[in-house]
Amino acid sequence: AGIDGLVNKMIVQLLVSGAISVEGVPNDKLDGLATVLFLKPEHIKFKRELNGVYAPYQKNINFFVKQQDYIKLNPETYFYVGMFNDTDEPYGVPPFMPALDSLKGQNDISNISWRFVVWLVS
Repeated sequence: AGIDGLVNKMIVQLLVSGAISVEGVPNDKLDGLATVLFLKPEHIKFKRELNGVYAPYQKNINFFVKQQDYIKLNPETYFYVGMFNDTDEPYGVPPFMPALDSLKGQNDISNISWRFVVWLVS
């Protein structure tokens, strides 16, 4: 779908996971991109290096092949943009997370009101 499809996937990833996590794969001539990979933000971990900068690492799903838990990502080709974060850490927060506490409260209230209706009927 071209650039429109790319932007749509980025928006969906941002709204669902709270971050855009993409890596550009250069072409053979190194003058452009061959493809753009969408990495799952839940597989990304940041480790603070000695200079205080966070370095991105991807969880290795083929642990038996490479014998390491995380693979360091190239900061020149990998981009992670988090949403709704007010701390020093780079992790994004999905926009629905703050609503979860309200939903739990509504569930408790609906149970109370249902019990009240049962009490009135009996």
